Amino acid sequence: MRCRSCATELEFVPTPKGRRMPLELEPAVHGNVRVEDGLAITLSRDQLEQARAAGELLRVPHFAGCTEPDRYRQR
Repeated sequence: MRCRSCATELEFVPTPKGRRMPLELEPAVHGNVRVEDGLAITLSRDQLEQARAAGELLRVPHFAGCTEPDRYRQR
């Protein structure tokens, strides 16, 4: 699926609470989301430090790079 604002290719992955999080397709060094068992898990600061120390590439929420993130963000 593509973002309607910036046309970036993205994937919607459910969170443990059942919401759908838009994620960039490619893992990145600055990512903070792990996809585990089909769920998007946002890592805590400690988990993030451990994952980065291990060289794990994580996913980035699309809101971080979109040109119009507030247009689609639900509160």
